[in-house]
Amino acid sequence: MVGVVKETVAGTFIEPGATDTFHAVNIQFTPTQQNFDRKDTASTFGIRDSIPGSGEGDISFELPLCGAAAAGTAPFWGTLMRACGHSETTVAVTSVTYAPTSIFTGLTVYPSEGYSVSVWTDDKNAANGLQLSLTGCQGNVQISTKQGEPLIGKFKFHGAYQVVANDVQPVVTDATLSPPIFLGATMTVHAVNTLAFDGFEFDKGNVINKRGDVSAASGVRSAWITGHKPMIKISPEMVLTTTLDYYGRWRAGTTGNFIASLAGAGVPAGSKMVFTAGRTQFKDLTMADREGAATADLGLQITTAANAADGADYSLVLT
Repeated sequence: MVGVVKETVAGTFIEPGATDTFHAVNIQFTPTQQNFDRKDTASTFGIRDSIPGSGEGDISFELPLCGAAAAGTAPFWGTLMRACGHSETTVAVTSVTYAPTSIFTGLTVYPSEGYSVSVWTDDKNAANGLQLSLTGCQGNVQISTKQGEPLIGKFKFHGAYQVVANDVQPVVTDATLSPPIFLGATMTVHAVNTLAFDGFEFDKGNVINKRGDVSAASGVRSAWITGHKPMIKISPEMVLTTTLDYYGRWRAGTTGNFIASLAGAGVPAGSKMVFTAGRTQFKDLTMADREGAATADLGLQITTAANAADGADYSLVLT
């Protein structure tokens, strides 16, 4: 399982507790370190031991996205969204909105937020588990789905290496709600909502840099988001230019909206989700096929107008 908690001071580790921890799949912990290679001269071809330097790493995992039990209540993965450069706006009993925020741009002297991320190995004996952790983390999120499947959040965090320790695993109470399936959804591309899709993929495309710091034991104080390049990938069936001129819009750089809505009557309150990007351009365009039917593999770049307000790129609203 995985735990994520906001740090009081970015780069100062806090062990995630039971309420900060959840089960996930495809969990990976990948530590990396700088090594200084000795190049001392010698009378033989022997190589001297390298010297370990700064340590950092990545933690990645996936989980199905399910809202809270009631509208206006943030889901347990809200912390993950904030750690990936989103603001969280809650309207009681109504909605929770996630939108990109520029407080992670690195324009301030220090980033305002860092997150501690831990992974516990599950060997069926909680007292003998390993705790693998990073501190000062920020990360990236990808959200994707296919017809008949839930929305899947793929998260990857980068931070400073923490010493691995034996630790008692938190006792986690899993959510009892089932994630909604992406059926009965509506998809709109450049004002056209009649296209046939098999799903979509969203990548926030965060640019993450490390804050090297010789005063830190690991040599890295924390990581921070210094920019993003959000993209959407879709594969609608090919249509005539009178319905939607893929190639004409791609060539002209025409902008238009993208909306993916899973908010029908069969979706429980709290889990209704609408992803909206008001301004997109066709960036990549390839002719393909899906089981013999011609399709257009499209990459939509999410852009903003000049002098647009913070967070105008896109929004994910849960109601």
